Amino acid sequence: MKSLNALLILFITFLVIGCTSHNSIKTDIVVSSNQGNLYFSFPKDKKVLVYHYEINDYENFESDGITYKRLFVSKEINKEVKEIIFENYKSKKIVENHAYYMLLGEQGLNKTGVGFTTVGFCLHKDKILTKQQNENTSAFIQKCHDL
Repeated sequence: MKSLNALLILFITFLVIGCTSHNSIKTDIVVSSNQGNLYFSFPKDKKVLVYHYEINDYENFESDGITYKRLFVSKEINKEVKEIIFENYKSKKIVENHAYYMLLGEQGLNKTGVGFTTVGFCLHKDKILTKQQNENTSAFIQKCHDL
């Protein structure tokens, strides 16, 4: 039974990663910061329905060794938004020169309908580095450390 559960968790993880990798290629979310808040702004020409989002740590895993460590999970939003404001990010253990990503349950950013979109980011002083299209995660993490 334990091996079946482990396989199921592994399958779901690969499914989510596969979906998010596909959608992250087409995403044009702008990440910025101001007065201790992070802003994830959507294109003005698109209507984006956000169901939920979470901020995960690209570099640390949960105790299962498979799932990225979750730092924050939103409540259900289920409304059209132009931006997500992640308030007082430092109090939620977001630190400089460390890689994170937002996993976004949304509809409207891509032509695929309802899906997951990821936005990789890291902070360095007043700059925000975002993960580029098709960029290898390990390379992105190294860039964050080298800032």
